[in-house]
Amino acid sequence: MADARGIEIGLVGDQEKGTASWRFSFFQNSFVRRNGIWQFLNVTIAPLVVANYSDGWGHGGVMPASTVDPVLLDYTTRGTNKPIAQTATADSLEELSRRLSRSYGYEGAESISNAYGFYIDFIDGAACSLMAAIHHPYANKESPFAGFYHTRQRVLEACTQAYGTSARPTRSAISFHWRPQPVIHVSQDGRSASLRARLLQPATDKTAGTIRGGMYHDQMVLDENGSWKLWSLTIDEFYWTMNSWKEGWGGVEVRDKDAPDQPPPRDLVRQYPPDLWLNEMEGEREVGFMGGRERYISWPEIQRMWFGYRNPVSGGVPENGSYWPGCVPCYQHKPEWGMTKHGWQEPPTGPTLVRAMFAPGNGSSDDGTFISVSVTPGPGEVVEGVVRLVGEQVELEYVLTEKDEGRVTFELPRNLSGGFHLLEATFSGSNRLKPGRDTIDLTLPGGPGSRLGD
Repeated sequence: MADARGIEIGLVGDQEKGTASWRFSFFQNSFVRRNGIWQFLNVTIAPLVVANYSDGWGHGGVMPASTVDPVLLDYTTRGTNKPIAQTATADSLEELSRRLSRSYGYEGAESISNAYGFYIDFIDGAACSLMAAIHHPYANKESPFAGFYHTRQRVLEACTQAYGTSARPTRSAISFHWRPQPVIHVSQDGRSASLRARLLQPATDKTAGTIRGGMYHDQMVLDENGSWKLWSLTIDEFYWTMNSWKEGWGGVEVRDKDAPDQPPPRDLVRQYPPDLWLNEMEGEREVGFMGGRERYISWPEIQRMWFGYRNPVSGGVPENGSYWPGCVPCYQHKPEWGMTKHGWQEPPTGPTLVRAMFAPGNGSSDDGTFISVSVTPGPGEVVEGVVRLVGEQVELEYVLTEKDEGRVTFELPRNLSGGFHLLEATFSGSNRLKPGRDTIDLTLPGGPGSRLGD
């Protein structure tokens, strides 16, 4: 079980009315882990501030003062002041080491993500070398509205081409790159990770300012020196924007239908061409983005939002063809840039769904009792690994290979005693797939030899 507590920031608008508002709410959620998958148990949200965009919240906003008193998270929030009993059992030292490495992987991925955001907040000729240094030597990085540069050296040279080689002691403008709400998937060995994070980009200068939003799709690896580095960095932008602080995000006019499909290319594209141009990427991936293919989609029009992972609970694939796992340029266009070509594992794309069920023919003592176990991965992912079916009087095992297509049927021992049996089906996981588990209840009337599954 787990709890989360935080502040929700809402940027709400109505383009047809030209109105916008700020909303700040307190949330406290509880989660429970069932069969290896985290799910919501309880959701609590309470508004604290609702304020008109232009007036701000300096005078208290437009809603009555909140009566909610947010509490600190501790054991008392669940009705007890006693620590929760630890039920985990000891495993081999190798397995415990792997789990610890995966825990470090979440911290390492978020840390390098934040470092990148800080470096490009203040990007100039001097900061280019610092930003490039957090990339792996064989990394690839997208330069906005242009394309992807492959290798750390090319990333550095593209940056210096755009910003020069000198530091700026003062600046008239700044564009922040905040990367909130990261969704992180760590590989089974804890040496690589995928991260999807929002871009929240407040920008200001001496005369104007904006707020804009996009989405990052990144991969990170643990190098031979034990340091986390960026392997691939992609930015989808902008999903929403505003013209100025005065008008806000509710005052953006619909783009003129007669406007050019794409703006003129950046100077960087002509002066230092990328290794993979955005408009060279076939298929739907860069359609509608500035610098990509066809007509770019500008807020308040709605652009397709891409996902590199499946639904964390159901395992379902995102709708509307918006599923693009792994390194964005590697998936279909530059597979030789992928991390598996250099000795790292691809992180999983979501839960491995394990389902145990009675196979056809149950209920006949002549046929025996059969349990079918299926292991469902993401699209294109091969199921290889160990499946076990275990109970108080049952211990069965099978090694799945690609030819099994993720399914095995076990025959239960014929000498099982009568009564209730709880069986657990587990999948060990593999280089690409998370472990998974499911349970099934079996009730046998009478004594040995009698078979009837509920």
